[in-house]
Amino acid sequence: PLGAIYAQNHPKRKPFVCAGALIHRLIFTSLFFVPCFIGNKAVTVAAVTRLLCIAHFIAAFISPAASNWIISLTPQKIRGKYFSTREMYTLATLSAVSLIAGFFLDRTKASENQGLGFIIVGVIVGILAIVNFISLSRVMEPESIEQPAKGISLANAIKMVATDKEFRPVLLAYTAYNLAIQIAVPYHGIYLIGDLQISYNTISIIT
Repeated sequence: PLGAIYAQNHPKRKPFVCAGALIHRLIFTSLFFVPCFIGNKAVTVAAVTRLLCIAHFIAAFISPAASNWIISLTPQKIRGKYFSTREMYTLATLSAVSLIAGFFLDRTKASENQGLGFIIVGVIVGILAIVNFISLSRVMEPESIEQPAKGISLANAIKMVATDKEFRPVLLAYTAYNLAIQIAVPYHGIYLIGDLQISYNTISIIT
């Protein structure tokens, strides 16, 4: 909600969304290259952990504003068709990119040069991040989508959430759920690759 509160006080949301999306995606891109430049495993894990925390914070910060911005730019009479079509193309693109990435990782793993595979995937992700930023930057934003809402600050919003007894259980449940997801997901991938010895391409097809 902090990002939504920040965005609602500014009539122009495009710079906020575009900059946040670019930083978020570039941080994720850098994760593929960190092990190539840091030899110490402990330092690598610490660096990756910090980058992940920053990336997830930025994603959570801009997501409400980005979703609301895209919805407000889409005429109401075509919103359903637009978002269903966008979702279809998004899933198709993700599937194709995942299969390509899985192919490269399997080939480089077989040739005992897996690091090169992750570099190739990182380059692909970086190119997609730049394409995403250019596409967002080309969106024509109206002079004023809606009137900026004044009267609530970030500090007051944090205080309001922390002191609301009815909302506090929801916040705790949501926090616990996301914490469990973030802990479980990485180990799930390690289990599939390390213990079950499933190929990257097979994982891409399953997911």
